Amino acid sequence: MGVKTPLISLYRSRNHILGKARTLVQSEHHSAEGLRDGFRQARIVISDGPFVTLGQQGKYIKIKALSTIDYGNLLSLQIVTGKKGDRQECLLKSWGVAKGSELKNIHLEESIDIPSNADYLRAEVTSDTGHHALTGALWL
Repeated sequence: MGVKTPLISLYRSRNHILGKARTLVQSEHHSAEGLRDGFRQARIVISDGPFVTLGQQGKYIKIKALSTIDYGNLLSLQIVTGKKGDRQECLLKSWGVAKGSELKNIHLEESIDIPSNADYLRAEVTSDTGHHALTGALWL
């Protein structure tokens, strides 16, 4: 089923975008409290295929990005920072694969220093088949 503008009439179609992206909340416990902890600690990912996560370990941020053959090789990974109240974010770091490269990569792990001039950071990953994943803000 799909929805036609102005969201009044429904129609059936095999090619629609509703429901393709998923929201994932990482939780140590399968309970309502575990889910609340996942939200509080910003362990949230929105994805239509690949996966990316951020975690603070001491004075470093650990980044992990994964994909599968079905969703394609990782094409780019970006770390974006922001300050509370600002309307614009800044690109902190970016990893990418040149188009046509022979590199086939579905797993990437990196660590970066915690930026001193940011209130939060988040990650975005894109695969070579056009699938995306984004993390929630990791407040520093």
